[in-house]
Amino acid sequence: MTSLQQLINSLIKLANGIIPLLLAVAVIVFIGGIIRYLAHADSPEERKNMQHFLIMGIIAITVILSIWGIATMLKNSLFPSAPCPVGVAGCGSAANSNSNLVSGGPSNFSQQGKLQQLLNGSSGNVSA
Repeated sequence: MTSLQQLINSLIKLANGIIPLLLAVAVIVFIGGIIRYLAHADSPEERKNMQHFLIMGIIAITVILSIWGIATMLKNSLFPSAPCPVGVAGCGSAANSNSNLVSGGPSNFSQQGKLQQLLNGSSGNVSA
């Protein structure tokens, strides 16, 4: 693992801890804005201010989610073999165990392992 990859993985881990917290705060503030908007529905000036506040809240939530998605997409594009964060659906063996729990049948882990080796350019016999 290169030092650049380690740095990016560290930044992604940090972002995976901070971004959900920022998102939660943004949603709580947004809900508070809705309550304040409803509480001051009789004041046109306050209602106009809160409309602006709520629009900015929607933009903030969208930006937070976009940054999180773009950062994850860049990490997966630049370092496809980088370890997946814990609990991410569709990532690593967690996807197999989740699909196994949902379907109730055995997972196709050996087939995915063979496919991964083919994609990585490995040669030789693959045992299940």
